[in-house]
Amino acid sequence: MRDRLLETLARWAVDHPGRTLALLGLLTLLAASRLPLLGVDAGHSGMVDDDRPAQIRMRAFEARFGSPNQLILLVEGGEEGARRAAVDRLLVDLPGGPVRGALGRVDREALSEFGLWYLAPDEAGGLVDTLLGGGLARLRAVARPTDLLRALTDEIEARSGAPAPTTDAARAQGRRTLDGVGRLLDAMTRQLGPPGAPTLSAALAVGIDGGPGLSGLDGSGYLSSSDGLVKLVLVRPAIEGDEPRVVQPFVDAVDGRVRVAVASLGGGVTVTATGVPAMIVDEARAIDADMWKTGIYATAGLLLVLLTGYRSLRRTVLALAPLPVVLIWTLAFVQLCFGKLNLLTGAVVPVLLGLCIDASVHLLARYDEHRRGLDVEAAVRAAIHGVGPGLLTGIFTTSGAFCALIVTDYRGFREMGAMTAFGLLAGLAVTSTLLPALLTLPRLTLFRDDVVQPPRAASAGRFVERFARPIVAVGVLASVVAVVVARPVPWSYDWAALLPVSPATEALVRLEREAGWSASGAAIEVGSAEEAARVALALSARASVARVE
Repeated sequence: MRDRLLETLARWAVDHPGRTLALLGLLTLLAASRLPLLGVDAGHSGMVDDDRPAQIRMRAFEARFGSPNQLILLVEGGEEGARRAAVDRLLVDLPGGPVRGALGRVDREALSEFGLWYLAPDEAGGLVDTLLGGGLARLRAVARPTDLLRALTDEIEARSGAPAPTTDAARAQGRRTLDGVGRLLDAMTRQLGPPGAPTLSAALAVGIDGGPGLSGLDGSGYLSSSDGLVKLVLVRPAIEGDEPRVVQPFVDAVDGRVRVAVASLGGGVTVTATGVPAMIVDEARAIDADMWKTGIYATAGLLLVLLTGYRSLRRTVLALAPLPVVLIWTLAFVQLCFGKLNLLTGAVVPVLLGLCIDASVHLLARYDEHRRGLDVEAAVRAAIHGVGPGLLTGIFTTSGAFCALIVTDYRGFREMGAMTAFGLLAGLAVTSTLLPALLTLPRLTLFRDDVVQPPRAASAGRFVERFARPIVAVGVLASVVAVVVARPVPWSYDWAALLPVSPATEALVRLEREAGWSASGAAIEVGSAEEAARVALALSARASVARVE
């Protein structure tokens, strides 16, 4: 079967070189028509199947609340007043369109009635000890204000299912009860602390202007780094998913509004965007540009090596001729099967070029050997029969190894394996037909009459033959040393280390190392405010959790 396949390829390409070139050209044009439709998916969800449990939960969350991936703006430079003014301006200008909302300042007065819920149990116990006399003295028996509030909440919920009052007296009693609860909370708010102490909201969030307070807030409630030199604005998108096609308009809209706001304020303030949306946009741009850039660099490297080995520009061009065709076919395959490139398949282009050039090199080397005693057509046939079995075996084994990735659960690896395996098979088919057709086409004498000098690698072969034993000894010694000094290679899940260098990446590093914030987080759905408080308290106790909001 293998010999029949090789004979069919050789006979068709040699007997019908014009038709072969026309057919390859037509197929390449059809494949090239799919390339404008090929997109780049730099979103992390594009690497995981949609039927995975975590992916299903994420999609459900996005459908209810939108994307949890917020854009984080770092407001720096200038004076403190200028930074706060910039935040105030951004909070007004940013919402609308793809921007769901923005948070850069917490209104402590509005939250003062809920302030006790933000206290840890030991902090709440300490505040109980500061309660003054009067009617609040009996609260000492309750131990913590949170216990009192929880008891009030439980009682209200227990009575929520009761029938509504039907008489004026009952309705008046209900109003008096609620008014009493409100007065109690107001009294606690006013009297927590010694005489002259600040209000509860100020006591809980004094911040950098007046000592310790709620983490991440300055004295006026602005989201801030610990030293106050960086103000933060959290911008939430009104989108679902993390595909670049939906994230890009959101990031562009925020960027445009930020430029207008900063230009109108002045004061030396700068605003830098970071967070997952900014990273996705940077990754998509990097993949889109680097795919072609690495392809050009790989082709330039192959060109240099082939020119050095062949010492013939025509032979070098002939060897490289199948590669553009293979690349176009492979990208068209990706577009038809997967629709877009992901973070892994975008890096396959130089790998594919390096693997597929071997077929051209081996076929032309065998052709040169037979050309010394045979005419062009006979030399081409002999070259295909001579090198064909080795090429078939090598291509199919390598392609099969990449096909093994198709059975993995990770979508990114599956697509990379399928893309590379197809590219190798396409490289074999194109090389086995295009090169013979170019060599035997009667009107195309450019490649057929080329005289190739003997390869310079012959001297290297003689050197290896002469010093075979020392070379083997050095290889064995190097292997032993490598085994002795080898250390386990740690597995890193630091996705930021894989990001392209950009202002967003640098801002992310400063955000985490200097400002004490993080762009990474998890969203958890709960059924009630009480459950939210319990979950938040449990999560806050974990060493791996920086903050819970």
